[in-house]
Amino acid sequence: MTARSNRQLGDPSPSWVITRLRNEADHCYSWSNGPGAQYAVHAHPYRKILYVTAGSITFSPEGAEPVHMGPGDRIEIPAGTPHGALVGPDGVTCWEGQARIHRADEAGWDAGRAEP
Repeated sequence: MTARSNRQLGDPSPSWVITRLRNEADHCYSWSNGPGAQYAVHAHPYRKILYVTAGSITFSPEGAEPVHMGPGDRIEIPAGTPHGALVGPDGVTCWEGQARIHRADEAGWDAGRAEP
């Protein structure tokens, strides 16, 4: 599985993003960085959920097309997915957290079918 991004409706306020993120993730926090900042390729041991609230950033998951993001965009990066990032020309502000693990995820089966 590769990183997925989707644009939310409009340009949501930070309070909307915080509420939404806290409904789906733990250990939520905000961070910002200046224009052109680069993040070397790395991976996380958890599924990362990230929203952009200002500026822009491009995530580059290894083996996949870059994902360009701006205000209102959301991305999920699966646990263990190597990725780097490059901040856009106006800097970036993001909110991110560790996606909650659902019982079905822990059991290794799809919640839409019976247990194996």
